[in-house]
Amino acid sequence: MSLAEKVQSLKSVRVTESERIAILTLANPPVNAVAPAVLDELNHALTAIEHEANILAVVITGGPTRFFSAGADVAAFQRHTEAQNVEYSKKGLTLFDRIEVFPKPVVAAVNGFAFGGGAELALACDVRIFAESAKFGLPEITLGILPGWGGMQRLSNMVGRGRTLEISLSGRQVDAKEAAAIGLATAAVPDAELAARALSVAKQLGAMPGMATKEIKARMADGAGRPLSESLPKDVEALMRLMKSEDAKEGRTAFFEKRPPKFQGR
Repeated sequence: MSLAEKVQSLKSVRVTESERIAILTLANPPVNAVAPAVLDELNHALTAIEHEANILAVVITGGPTRFFSAGADVAAFQRHTEAQNVEYSKKGLTLFDRIEVFPKPVVAAVNGFAFGGGAELALACDVRIFAESAKFGLPEITLGILPGWGGMQRLSNMVGRGRTLEISLSGRQVDAKEAAAIGLATAAVPDAELAARALSVAKQLGAMPGMATKEIKARMADGAGRPLSESLPKDVEALMRLMKSEDAKEGRTAFFEKRPPKFQGR
């Protein structure tokens, strides 16, 4: 079954393919809220992509709208029971944790407003490319709550505790220029260039050996916040596993033969 067939039932997430890159476009108007159904469909799409050998990397975007995602569905929280809200929260956290360690590179093409849960979705990705018009924010405090899908911890790992506290406690918006300056965004590009840049970055990352990509992502996620005395030995264990791979042997051979490596993902 092709990727297109595996995802044809999705309604809130559009899945397209370009040059071996899967592009997931949120399609939940008017603001691309990360509703429970959107979380389910993103999870479904990732499962299909994970087992699709032809796909090397993923781009997540909000498409040609003003919103990457305005965040969680506040109306759903309002009408749900406490048990349903707990389930909704766990579902988002589980998905974003999955994205963080997804075995293929994931690039967020932040096309517009990325607030709350939408900002946390972008933070779970490996790389964030911002359109110049994009805005980022964790405004949960203005609702009397806090970011519950890992946003504060991931942002702190990127920009530091002090900046994360200021952004989270104020609920203010961060524009693309500031996002790039503080290390939240890898780059801020003209809006018209966003899709092409994100695709280019995804292709570059996807061309790297898949086993090493998977190990690097897993080790970065696991090592975050751990003492070096705990994380470094595990890094060495991962290195030793990779040294036995065919891709590592090819990388060394290509280096000495002064030619581009031909990685096979094994």
